[in-house]
Amino acid sequence: MIGITHDDIGRAVSGKAFDAGLLYHVSGRVLDCTVSPGGDAVTGRVRGNAHRPYRQDIRIGHGRDGRAQVDGDCSCPVGYNCKHVAAVLHAAIDQQRRLPVLRDAPALSPLLAAWLVELEGAEADDGEAYPAAIRQRLFYVLRLGQAASGRRQLIVEPTSVALRKDDSFSARVTKLVPGAISQAAAPKYLRNADHPILAGLRDLAPGGVAGMGEPFPDTLHRMIATGRARWGGVEGPAVTLGAPRPGRIAWRMGENGEQRAELELEDGLLGLALAEPWYVDPAAGVMGPVALDLPRRLARLLLAAPAVAPDAAPLVRAEMARRLP
Repeated sequence: MIGITHDDIGRAVSGKAFDAGLLYHVSGRVLDCTVSPGGDAVTGRVRGNAHRPYRQDIRIGHGRDGRAQVDGDCSCPVGYNCKHVAAVLHAAIDQQRRLPVLRDAPALSPLLAAWLVELEGAEADDGEAYPAAIRQRLFYVLRLGQAASGRRQLIVEPTSVALRKDDSFSARVTKLVPGAISQAAAPKYLRNADHPILAGLRDLAPGGVAGMGEPFPDTLHRMIATGRARWGGVEGPAVTLGAPRPGRIAWRMGENGEQRAELELEDGLLGLALAEPWYVDPAAGVMGPVALDLPRRLARLLLAAPAVAPDAAPLVRAEMARRLP
């Protein structure tokens, strides 16, 4: 049973998307609507103005206040929590209540049909590109940090900055706290792609430290895809996705004689221990996955290993020789 109400839909999507989604639903434009057994996922297909129906993949969770939270991806140009997602959710609620849908409804009036076409185009314009009227921008600043253990860390700082009249950046920047941004009160300068990204950043450690959490590489891909990821600061190089680069895990000895497993990469590249190993070229702003000849789980365990004291090193080396190719 789906744990969501029409009010929850209204909090998750814009008023325009809510109304259009309801109209799409009652007009029979929702072609498929499937709710998972646990009620936490919904998939669907909606007939829009494109030749092929749009597909929806919706996840439903609940916040600390008990309210439902909707993360709905759609194959339409808007892509996230759009009217097609709203339509499928309206259909899912009415489906479980067994309310009839006007699948074979009479043809819409010319005025209403024209309005739907205009609405489709208007919402597509509300996509990723910033309109000239919006002078505030959101960037994802990526930089290196260092843990108390000495390990290299990736820090993610969603940063808002205003544009001056000459389109240069204002000196005043604001760092956003992803967990403090609600769907209902999100800043108007957020683009559709920002909502799932910020949701994915809520689980980072304090200070925006990216650890070895499983979903993070997907969030990192999303940030890079916006074109608004920057290395080091908002005026740093734009981060681009690079091809996988070869690497290996090697044991490095510190000044105190302790040894620690680290990524060994080509010159100029620095390793990052995420859910899967990544590299960064800070000078060029290029990031990408590291290709290791090891299972991902084993690589993650090795890179998370505590420092090995000198007297324990022979035992650890023998154990690694037994397990590694």
